[in-house]
Amino acid sequence: MSFYITKQFKQRREETKLETFHTKDEALILINEKLDFDKSHRMQTIYRLYDDLDALLQTFDTDTSTTVAKSDSSTSSGAGKGSGFNPTPFNTAPRPSGVPHNWISDEKKDREDEKKD
Repeated sequence: MSFYITKQFKQRREETKLETFHTKDEALILINEKLDFDKSHRMQTIYRLYDDLDALLQTFDTDTSTTVAKSDSSTSSGAGKGSGFNPTPFNTAPRPSGVPHNWISDEKKDREDEKKD
């Protein structure tokens, strides 16, 4: 059985695959080294340990410095991570009736009005 480690910065949603190991002990040694380094440099990271079937085994967080064991095999890396609906304020801004919702055309009109003045 093989294991692999991923690293995720808390400010980002992407996970990057670091290394693959043949034993769990080798992977845990590297994770502990990386956690110590990240804590000393005040980086907020999350390390995850997966098995060869993409099942999440453990999560390691630099803030809590504790391990959270997970045995949910439905969690897989890759598909669906980082995707989601994040509306912008331009789509949800209230406007009076008759005003177009395209903010680009509004800027063009503002520039034309400034040139006339």
